[in-house]
Amino acid sequence: MKPTFCITGVTGQDGSYTAEILLSADIKVIGLSRNKSKKYKNLFNSQNNKNFIFLETDYSEKSIKEILEKYKITNILNFAGQSYVSRSWETIEETINSQSLIVSRFLNIIQILPWEIKFINAGSSEMFGESIEKKEESSIKSPYNPYGCAQLLAYSLINAFRNTHKIWIATAILFPHESLRRSKDFLFMQILNQIDKILLGQNNKISIGNPYVVRDWGSAPEYAYYVILMMMMEFPEDICIATGRGISVKEFVNFICLEYKLDLDKIMHLEAKLSRRYEPFTVIGNNNKMLSSLSLEFTTSTKEMIKKTISIKKNCVENNLKIDKVTDYISNDRINFIKQNQLKFLFKKS
Repeated sequence: MKPTFCITGVTGQDGSYTAEILLSADIKVIGLSRNKSKKYKNLFNSQNNKNFIFLETDYSEKSIKEILEKYKITNILNFAGQSYVSRSWETIEETINSQSLIVSRFLNIIQILPWEIKFINAGSSEMFGESIEKKEESSIKSPYNPYGCAQLLAYSLINAFRNTHKIWIATAILFPHESLRRSKDFLFMQILNQIDKILLGQNNKISIGNPYVVRDWGSAPEYAYYVILMMMMEFPEDICIATGRGISVKEFVNFICLEYKLDLDKIMHLEAKLSRRYEPFTVIGNNNKMLSSLSLEFTTSTKEMIKKTISIKKNCVENNLKIDKVTDYISNDRINFIKQNQLKFLFKKS
């Protein structure tokens, strides 16, 4: 038996990279979205792959069950949901529904199906509160916003279901991660778009909110690979996916500016409206469990991630490429490792 993956939110940054990695390893992927009629740039490299099926769903229990049964899904990676932290204050019910209740529907179905399924939910470091200490899996969870609250509910449901029903379900607690497939409203793409305007002579400043907030930023394609490695584990574990290093917003933006030979101090403009109304000052992940559990030696630093991503962006522009490829970031050795170890994706109860 070969694995068949179901990826929710497949049109987004994380879902599209994850699908592309699995497809590169010759694994069948069923990608889900609420709206199939739109054209999604992020699926450009996957849409014509023989192993990729793109489906529309309303994420009701009826729809989810029909899809899981029809395609005999063995593995589920859930990236669905409203993902804007600041917007969650205005869309509380939508955020809770998309980040928590969809998870509960999957868990309800998984426990009653007659075959075993592995399920990983993409959680978030927004579950954590303020602390000078690095956040690890057991750290106190005290979210500052509705998005973090919804993520904490999903995380708690997964722990309750796992302990009660002994099913293979886990949370990948993702710290901030960036790529060229990020939505335009996130910091990384906001800065890149502002720099594009500066280079075109359409603007002369870069606007940011609080420059002193410290976060742990990583590479989205790499994090997608790490979540796939989590799925290979024999037993389910919640794991923080992070670089283990933090930098301020100003340092983050400065690294981007340096790749374009721009002096941030001369063009930086602080705008209060771009700052979140209430957020922890410092959030850095402890990735010790990730490194040991997934047999990793290191993770790409924030500076290295920015340098590589911008280099790939420049190459896409110079060669008129529609989108980056996951193999720009993930080596063939890693792809082949997944391909050669597909049986590890299958869950067999002891």
